[in-house]
Amino acid sequence: MATFVVIILLVGLIMGAYQSRLLNNYFRSIASNQLVQQARNMELLISRIAVAPPSDSALVRNLVAVISSVTSARVLVTDTRGIIIADSADDQLVGQMVSSQYLRSTLRQGQIETFDFPTAGADAVGAAVPWRTGSYITGAMIFIKPLSTVARQSTLEAARFMLRAGMLATAVAILLSYFLASNITDPLRRMAQVARSISKGDFRQRVDIDSKDELGDLAQAMNSMSREISVLVDNLTQEKEKLKALAEERQNMMSDISHDLRTPITSIRGFVEALQDGVIKDSEEQRKTLSIIHDESERLSRLVEDLFYLARLEAGDIPVEMAPLDFADVVRSSMNTVRPQSQEKNLELALTADEAVQSGKAVVSGSADRLTRAVLNLLDNAIKYSPEGGKVEVSLAIAGSSAGDIAGDPSPHVGPSTSTQGGAQTTPAGVAATPGRVVLAVSDQGPGIPAEAIPHIFERFYRADKSRARIKSSAGLGLSIAKFIVDQHGGRLSVESELGKGTTMRMELPLIAAGEHQ
Repeated sequence: MATFVVIILLVGLIMGAYQSRLLNNYFRSIASNQLVQQARNMELLISRIAVAPPSDSALVRNLVAVISSVTSARVLVTDTRGIIIADSADDQLVGQMVSSQYLRSTLRQGQIETFDFPTAGADAVGAAVPWRTGSYITGAMIFIKPLSTVARQSTLEAARFMLRAGMLATAVAILLSYFLASNITDPLRRMAQVARSISKGDFRQRVDIDSKDELGDLAQAMNSMSREISVLVDNLTQEKEKLKALAEERQNMMSDISHDLRTPITSIRGFVEALQDGVIKDSEEQRKTLSIIHDESERLSRLVEDLFYLARLEAGDIPVEMAPLDFADVVRSSMNTVRPQSQEKNLELALTADEAVQSGKAVVSGSADRLTRAVLNLLDNAIKYSPEGGKVEVSLAIAGSSAGDIAGDPSPHVGPSTSTQGGAQTTPAGVAATPGRVVLAVSDQGPGIPAEAIPHIFERFYRADKSRARIKSSAGLGLSIAKFIVDQHGGRLSVESELGKGTTMRMELPLIAAGEHQ
C-alpha cells in the first residue's frame, strides 16, 4: 500500500508544478479561441460587403462599430499594406501600421492569424481575418481583446479545469494502483480457475499470461500440461469412438449374419419335421418340400461361401495373379454360366459389344477368377430381380480418347439414358467413362432401387427392401464382393436406377496400352 501512496503523491507534485503554466496558457488559449471563433463568424459578413476599404469610409466605420458591439472586442481595419484605416475605439490607431509579421499570412494567403497586440495593451490578444472584395483580398480586419476582459470567465474555467484535473489525478492513481495489484492477483486467480477446471476434466482451459517473470513461467508450464493432457484425452476419445463404431458395425453384421443363417435353417428344420411327423403324405407335396429344402440348403451354402470369400479377400488370403486378359472373354464366359438360370425364368440374356471389343482390344490387367466372380454377381443380381419373361441387357464398350482411336468413336455410350426418381436425378448411364477404360453395363427390368438407397447399395447385407422378403436367395453380399474386386483392379462400380423401370450396374476397368500386352 505504501507504493500506492507514493504514486499518488508523485502525481500530485507533477500536477502542481505545471499548474501555473497550464493556467496561463489556458487563459490565453480561451481568449485566442474566442477571438478566432468570432473572427470566423464575422468573416462571412465581411465577404458580403462589395466595397474595398477605404472606398466608403462611412460604411466601413459603421460596420466596425456594429461588429465591435456584437463581439465585445476592439475592431481595427487595415488596407493591404497593414495601415489602420478604421478603429472602433474612436479611431485612436488610425494611420498607424500593423507589423507585417502579424498580417503576412492574412493578406497574402487569406488565413486567420492570432498574435499578441501590445499596442492595444500589455495583455491584448489579436486575431486578423482577410477583408475580401469579390475574390480579392483588399485588407484585413483585426479583433482585439485584453486578457483582463476574459479573466473572470477564465477563472471559472480554471476552477472547472482544476476539478477535472483533480478527478483525473485521482482516477489515474486508482487505475495505477488497481493495475499494479491486478498484475499480482489476477494471474494467480486465473491459474486457480484453470486448475479447478482441469480437476473437473476440462483440459482445454489456458492461462493467458504474457509476463516474463516467475508467474509467466508458471502459467506456461500449466498451459503446456493442460495442452498435453487435452491431446491425450482427445486421442483416447477418438479411439473410443472408433472402437464403439466398430463394435456397433460388428454387432449389426453379426445380427444380419444370424438372421440370414437362421432363415434357411428354420425353413429346412420346419419342412424336415413335417416330413418326419408324416404331416406331408402326398408324394407330389413331398417332392416340392424336398425341392424347397434343397433350395434353402443351397442358399445357406452360398451365404457361408460368400462370407468366407469376402473375409479372405479383405484379409489378403487369396493370392492375386494379375495378368493381361480380354475382358470380353470373361463377360462371355460368365453369361454362359448363368444362362441356365436365366432360361428357368424365361429371360432373354442379350450381349451387345462395340467394334473395338469385338476385335479383342478390351484388354485389362487383372485376375480372371476374381473378375469372373464380380461379373457373375452382377449378372446373378440382374436375373434375380428381373420379372418372368423379361430381358437382361449386357453391353460392353471401350470409352475414352484412347477408345476413340481404337473403335472410331470418341464418345461411346453404354446403358440406358438418364433417369429420375422422386425428383432427384440419378447418374446417367450414357455418360462416357474415364478415357482408356472398358465399360460393362448390366441392365435389368426389375422394380428398381429407391434413390435414398443407392448410396448404401454396396454395403454388406444391405437390401433396399427392408422386409428381406423380396428375393429370398439374396444374402446382400454379392455387390459388396463385386465392389471390393473392382476396386482392387483400379476400376469403378456404379449404379443407376429408377423405380419401376429397372436398374443398370456399370463396371469400368482401365485398359492396358497396346504395347504392354504384346
